[in-house]
Amino acid sequence: MIVVGMGGSHLAADLLKILKPELDITVYRDYGLPKVKENELVVLSSYSGNTEEVLDAYDKASGLNRAVITTGGKLLEKAKLDNTKFILLPAGLQPRDAIHLCLAALYELLGEKLELPEVKPNEPIEIKDRIPLIYTSSQFQALGYIFKIKFNETGKIPAFNDVLPEADHNEINGFAKFNNFYGLFVTDENDHPQVVKRMVITAKLYNEIGIPTKFIQLEGIDMLHKIFNFLDLANVTALATAKLYGLDPVAVPMIEKLKKELVV
Repeated sequence: MIVVGMGGSHLAADLLKILKPELDITVYRDYGLPKVKENELVVLSSYSGNTEEVLDAYDKASGLNRAVITTGGKLLEKAKLDNTKFILLPAGLQPRDAIHLCLAALYELLGEKLELPEVKPNEPIEIKDRIPLIYTSSQFQALGYIFKIKFNETGKIPAFNDVLPEADHNEINGFAKFNNFYGLFVTDENDHPQVVKRMVITAKLYNEIGIPTKFIQLEGIDMLHKIFNFLDLANVTALATAKLYGLDPVAVPMIEKLKKELVV
């Protein structure tokens, strides 16, 4: 399966790779298409239905086994015109807040039904006047990326994510002159012991140069539960960050301005 999507519209596919590691899933975030295997399903995912990269990929996928996930827009028009299978999502959300809907749609394309777990309310992590650095193991890189974009789009602050052990071979050496960061280390009981050890040592080294850190343990009865508990934490933290700075957590003015400039 290839899932084409940009911004919040590809996040569900990133999570599906964690939930179903046995499946061959490619997440594609660009114009055009990657190499497609014979009879491979190409999923075009755009919450708005007007994402230009996804529309371009849809056209490139003509004649292939394709399906659409959207709320409407030009993508839905194309799918209806071409008699392409589509799953219609409820509208009215920001794409980054529709991960559960997109994930359920992907499960539907796999012939399964997603039962969303109940999650406990999380207390937000307060980060002020510092830039979050989110670290995970390679297995959970998608979670770090989701936290990053929640900080960007909802919290309206810069944030970056990386994985260990790779970051220990380069990134940790980049703070000789700057320490206005906040390290968030996301861990799971199934992480490699050496990765966990590296996280502990990396956090200690950051503390020594004035970078505060916090460990986040994934909690839940299964992987789906862990993921949605974490998503709730990311949501409430990003909302609290926007509130801390007196900013609107919903609006994305820079993104909207960019889109307008692209069509000029």
